[in-house]
Amino acid sequence: MDLPTVSLYKDLHGEMQSMVPPIALGRIVTFYDTCGKKWEEKYETMYKERYCRFIRVAESNGTIYARGSVWAEIKKTVCYDVDIALSASGVIMETQCECGVGQGPSAHCKHVGTFLIRLAIFKDSGMLSTEQTCTQLMQKFHQSRPHRGSSVRARNFMSYRKMASKQLIYDPRPSQVASP
Repeated sequence: MDLPTVSLYKDLHGEMQSMVPPIALGRIVTFYDTCGKKWEEKYETMYKERYCRFIRVAESNGTIYARGSVWAEIKKTVCYDVDIALSASGVIMETQCECGVGQGPSAHCKHVGTFLIRLAIFKDSGMLSTEQTCTQLMQKFHQSRPHRGSSVRARNFMSYRKMASKQLIYDPRPSQVASP
């Protein structure tokens, strides 16, 4: 896939809705059918769970190029770059992804499906949901963590106290000195 230079790409935001061509879910399903793969609900689930990291769009010679990054489903520390070429009418011309399934000019992996859904939803509603950063999440350092240990049974408590007293190596209390 011949991609435009990096300087042409712009981060997608709400005011750029007119730059994205109309992509219907039916077109996406048809694209997957031509590749010999069935459309799966997993792609929509990955979109809703914010697997998409970012999206950038560029226009060159009447073709709209979308570039972004999608987290891997199993290894959450790995993300794959996705590139898509669309015609002005919204026809998917070429797709590629860095994952093993996404090689070639007509990638049909789940990362491309998630990315295409993201573009379609953005075009319809103007809403863009990306991954959440650590500052968007509620702070949790002041919340207590759940207890994961086991409680000591009352009948075993005395035996634990006896063991603890035998293992006492250092006693920080001052020693008793007899008064004269």
